[in-house]
Amino acid sequence: MYDGDGPHAGRPHFGVCGRRLLDRSESRARDAAGRGYSARREADDMQEILFEERFRRGLDEWWVEGGEAVWTDAKEGLHVLADSGEPGKGHVCTVWCKRRFPPDISVEFDARVVESSIDANNLNFFLGFAGPAGFDLYATRGERADGAYSRYHELPGYIFTFLNDRHGESSPAPDGLPTARFRIRRCPGFRLLAERYGYRCREGEVYHVTISAVAGRLSLAVDGEEPLEAVDQEPLPGGYLAFRTFRTHAVWSDLVVRSLGRDDR
Repeated sequence: MYDGDGPHAGRPHFGVCGRRLLDRSESRARDAAGRGYSARREADDMQEILFEERFRRGLDEWWVEGGEAVWTDAKEGLHVLADSGEPGKGHVCTVWCKRRFPPDISVEFDARVVESSIDANNLNFFLGFAGPAGFDLYATRGERADGAYSRYHELPGYIFTFLNDRHGESSPAPDGLPTARFRIRRCPGFRLLAERYGYRCREGEVYHVTISAVAGRLSLAVDGEEPLEAVDQEPLPGGYLAFRTFRTHAVWSDLVVRSLGRDDR
């Protein structure tokens, strides 16, 4: 499925096209903790940008595990189709960036659900992942070719969950429709660090997501809503990041990764 041995050798064999670079002066901005919309702030300007992805180069910087199809669109961004009703036939997908990142970073991106046949509206994110002991994550990608969720639970990393509460585990939104469910987990062990229900996650809406990790303080915020926060007493040392979905056709765009490195490092 992939050519070459190194993390930047070859590309997934999917049809792709370029991604239009949106004028950043037109895009929305947030502070690193995700506490709301704002004009571009002086503090943001001082944070080093480690990586930006508008998906104009196809999937050169990415590799894929699972899914039915993955492609880039010149106007929309990264499309991930994983809505098969048959387990093991593309009902889950993880799209990994080939770069490793330090532990203290902020991540911003836009995300949209095109459709989900079961109303999962699953827009998840993996951060700080590493491979099994003694092995690189990219080098072992073949072991996770089907993208099965359980394969990631024994690897070190954080899982940020943003999806539709289709099972009605919380009270509905004021309009009577389900709210969203937010979770932060730590692996290995799939340990739940924080959970909350609120806001929404619906088809057709573009959500601006901000995630941060600083000295074990983790945060997930969507559209300026109050962030879900957690503390990991044994912070992970950084690693790979990925977009992840289940039973959903999702689109991600305008990814920006910034350093939040502490002065004493």
